[in-house]
Amino acid sequence: MIQSKNKLMLWMAAGIVLLSGLVHVLQRVYHVFVGHHVSMHGEQASASPLALNVFLAAPIVLLIAGLYLYVARGKDHPWIPACLVLALTMGSMSIIAGGGGGVEFHFSIFMVVAFVAYYENTRLVLLMTALFAIQHLAGFFWFPELVFGVKSYSFLMLAVHAIFLLLTSGATTLQIISKRRITGVLEQQKEAKQHEAAQLLARVQTLSDQLGQSSVTVSERSRQTIGMNAEMSRSFHEVASGIGAQTTSIMNIEGSLQRIHERISSTADASQAIIGLANQTSLSIRSSEQGMGALAEQIGAAREEMRSVEGQISTLHDAIRQVERILVTVREVADQTNLIALNAAIEAARAGEQGKSFGVVASEIRKLAERSHEATEAVQTILSSIEQASNASVERSAASRQVIEQAVTRTTEAVEDFRQMSQDLAAMLQSVQELGSSIAQIDEASLHISEEAGQITGVTQEGAAAVEQLVQLSEAQMHAYEEVNTEIVRLHELSASLHEQFGPSGSDAR
Repeated sequence: MIQSKNKLMLWMAAGIVLLSGLVHVLQRVYHVFVGHHVSMHGEQASASPLALNVFLAAPIVLLIAGLYLYVARGKDHPWIPACLVLALTMGSMSIIAGGGGGVEFHFSIFMVVAFVAYYENTRLVLLMTALFAIQHLAGFFWFPELVFGVKSYSFLMLAVHAIFLLLTSGATTLQIISKRRITGVLEQQKEAKQHEAAQLLARVQTLSDQLGQSSVTVSERSRQTIGMNAEMSRSFHEVASGIGAQTTSIMNIEGSLQRIHERISSTADASQAIIGLANQTSLSIRSSEQGMGALAEQIGAAREEMRSVEGQISTLHDAIRQVERILVTVREVADQTNLIALNAAIEAARAGEQGKSFGVVASEIRKLAERSHEATEAVQTILSSIEQASNASVERSAASRQVIEQAVTRTTEAVEDFRQMSQDLAAMLQSVQELGSSIAQIDEASLHISEEAGQITGVTQEGAAAVEQLVQLSEAQMHAYEEVNTEIVRLHELSASLHEQFGPSGSDAR
């Protein structure tokens, strides 16, 4: 600020010096102002050239001193305002002296007062006023021709000059003081506003930092949740794949069990046919000895039927082996499902509150796997009993075949063995009845196994549907978290923008 004022005041002082030189040239060389200025109430007189030259040189010297300080010592040197005020004051005195002391040239005093007021410094105004007062007093008592252009001057007019000079300087001083007071109040208000603005910017910056930190934390948590949801979704896909494989295996078991049931039913029918044939054979033996040939043929037919029964029992035994292998597969699928469900429960527990619902579903899936495992154990028990009965049937079938072979041999040897053959036939009939009873039990057990397999299929299908729903829900939740994460990223960008606008660098820039 002071540098700009010094620069302008240098130009004003230079203008005053030029104006002083012009007045001196016009008056002292060309006598332009002789007889044209207003009378000073006295006889006009001319000042000595030496005194006029001193007044002409003084403002020039002071202007040169101020210019030297401005250029060599710095534009804000503290002595520059005093030098320029002295140059303006001495320039006005030089104009008055060079113009012959006319009252018209005394108006330059007010011009100097206006120039000096630009500094808004009461000391400089007092310095200027004191110098003009000394000028007028010296002019009144000792050098009236330099100040008033006459040999003697009226004290009344001197007092008028003094009063107007004091009033002008006093009014200027009061204006400067009032302006300082008003400026001080405005500066205080400005500082208060700046302090409030700084506090507001600090709060905005703090909030922006907190918002940025919170958005970073929430974004990190959101990314972790998205990753956990993705892992849970993969786990659910694995569970769904395992349940699908289990469902396929159980459906295959169910079909196999249905085929076993059909074979067992046909075996039961065959056993009933054998019982009928045995009864017919017994009736033939008791009816007549003449029917021995026919009995031999019937026994041969019975032997073929027994071979067929043995083949069917062997087929049943192979089917039971196949069912056992299928049950092993079902048990492995159930164990795998239980393990997958346990992994899903662990992943759900890691997810915290968001994974509680997934943990419940995983627990239900684990229960379904346990039920499947229990059902397979029950089926294994039933198949073990069927296998035992089948082995017994095979043994009894072998015994019956031996009996039939003996009966055939004895019918060819003699009638005497006929009674023994009848007893063997009775034994065979009892064995066939026991075989029929065993086959009936196997038929009932196979029907029960088929029903259990149907229930297992229904349960696994329900579990597969539930897992599919969980997969869809997990994917929807993951999409929702991705949208939330996108909004959090936008919030973080907004926080960064606020920090750039209201941060320390932004506030300094404003």
